[in-house]
Amino acid sequence: MTSGPPQNKGSRDRQQRNSRRRQARILAMQILYEADVSGHSPTEILVRTRNQGGVPEETLDYASELIAGIRARHFDLVAEIERAAPDFPFSGIAIVDRSLLQIAIFEAVYDGTVPPRAAINEAVAIAREYGGESSARFVNGALGEIVDRLRPENRPQSRTNGSLS
Repeated sequence: MTSGPPQNKGSRDRQQRNSRRRQARILAMQILYEADVSGHSPTEILVRTRNQGGVPEETLDYASELIAGIRARHFDLVAEIERAAPDFPFSGIAIVDRSLLQIAIFEAVYDGTVPPRAAINEAVAIAREYGGESSARFVNGALGEIVDRLRPENRPQSRTNGSLS
């Protein structure tokens, strides 16, 4: 007996890609955490992780893309997080939570390769697994506010010749 409908190759490939991306998000979160605690650069930690072996290349590659994007957009990400959680300075947010917020915001808003709802759901699921008691609720609330505000249809329109375009 089978436990459900048969899966086609495309469905299996998508599930494998999603699993690798989830592992890459967890790895990126762990690297950001270690960098925050140790003071080492995320790039240095990623290189060491790659050299140690045991992590699939595709996972390392996606984690590397996330880390590079987060580093390039660091000030934007911090500003968005602080705007969404004004009662908490960035440095006062639990390291796991702020790492997951950065990853999800980068993926959903700046990189644009992951649908916003998927980025939020992934961050919340990882927060449940690795964060504190209220991490999932905090991450969900902050990301929901940020993604809603930064959707293209909600962004302020640019001004041209003094008038709204």
